This record gives sequence, structure tokens and C-alpha cells, in this order.
Amino acid sequence: MQFEDMVSISAVPSQLIAALCDEFGFKDLIIIAGEIRYDEEALLMQVQKQGLFVLVTDHAQSEAWDSARVLQTYKGQAAAETRFRLLKDPVILEAMYVKQPRRVEALGVVFVMALLIYGLLEWRVREQMKREKEPLILPGNRKSFTPTGEMLLALLKTI
Repeated sequence: MQFEDMVSISAVPSQLIAALCDEFGFKDLIIIAGEIRYDEEALLMQVQKQGLFVLVTDHAQSEAWDSARVLQTYKGQAAAETRFRLLKDPVILEAMYVKQPRRVEALGVVFVMALLIYGLLEWRVREQMKREKEPLILPGNRKSFTPTGEMLLALLKTI
């Protein structure tokens, strides 16, 4: 941004300026005036770039894999990544002492299976809740039509 592009300051009555200077102890006050100028074409290009989301896929462009489905599938990865975050919880990992590589691998398979069941539980309950008129009442007297797996497990602990 150049000096000419600075924001313009409208004229302020001199009495107000004098009062502000006295209030804050200023001896000198410099007012810089200017106006904002922008290139509308450059601004439009910037807005269009910010709205652009690039995804690369190995699926051929077809009716089965249109842009909306590719984007939906990509955004669905967040749920899986959130679930894998559960495995990185220090409470879970600190208590594990496995020496043999094949046992580490087996433990990894067990964890992935547990995450799969966790996700299926969450999905099945949410699908059922779409047909319900009343929300599910969770511990702490919370109500939800879209409970998380963690909320459901807390609910199951009360049984």
C-alpha cells in the first residue's frame, strides 16, 4: 500500500483536537489525510481465489464422482481424523508396553477395529435419531439429535 492509499481522515473541529491534545498531553498533532483507492479487478480476483478449493482425485469425472461428492468425501475425512486423535491420547498410550513388533502391529489392528465400531455406533444412533421427534437425553441432562461417540459411551456407562 502506498502513502496515497492511506485512509482519509475527515475534518475534525479544532476545538475537539485541542481538547484531545490537552487530555492526553500532546504538544503536537499531525493529521495525515488521504483516500482509499483500490483496483476493482484485482479485488475481484482476490475474492474469487479465496472462494477456490482445489482437490485432486484419481476418480474420473463421472456422474458417480461429481465435484460435490468429491468435496463431501474429502470433508468426511475430518471425522476419521478426529477419531484417530483418540488413539493418541496419552492416557491410552502411556499404559502400553509392547515389545515385539508383531504385537505392536496386532494392537494397531485392535485399535483400528475399535475405532470402526466407535464410528458405527455413532453413525447408527445418528441415523436413528433422524427419524425421532424427541432428542436423546445424555448424562448431565443434555439433549442431542447428533450425539458423539464419546457421549454415547458415557450414556452406556450409566446402564
